[in-house]
Amino acid sequence: METTNKYIKEIAAKLHSGNDNIILAVISELRQTGSAEILPYVFELVSASKSSEVRDSAIQFLSNIKDKTAVPFIVKELVARKYGENYSRLVATCWQSRLNYSEYMDTFVLIFVKENYQTALEAFTVIEESLVSASQDKRTACYNLLLSKKKSIAEDKIPLYRELIKIVGSYE
Repeated sequence: METTNKYIKEIAAKLHSGNDNIILAVISELRQTGSAEILPYVFELVSASKSSEVRDSAIQFLSNIKDKTAVPFIVKELVARKYGENYSRLVATCWQSRLNYSEYMDTFVLIFVKENYQTALEAFTVIEESLVSASQDKRTACYNLLLSKKKSIAEDKIPLYRELIKIVGSYE
């Protein structure tokens, strides 16, 4: 455990170095050796880095994650912070990674409802991809949550909302 904490502290220090070359090298290294515990630091790069190259590399890293233990960390970060123009790209990493987010479909329904069209489209895709792995209880809860949010849907997202209701409802 102490070795893991030391490793995370060392990686975090490098990610906070402010040196783009070091940060990019660490992100590259994390593709091979990273652990889910380091994800908050990677998300921080997306929100704090002034370098588009660093932000893009961090987002690409997230879209390639295959470690299923990363899912709760990713969802927590998506809920905890705002990422401005990068938010829809971060939501997209969830379906791009092909990890199972079926336990968090309610979170993605709320993202779908609250966020702009592009982010809603990405959340739609996460929900759609999660349905196959979801329990019937999760599917039903997702469907009911969507129905309860009908009046909260922005005008531009109504066609998308109708399609999502149809897809989720087809699993009922």
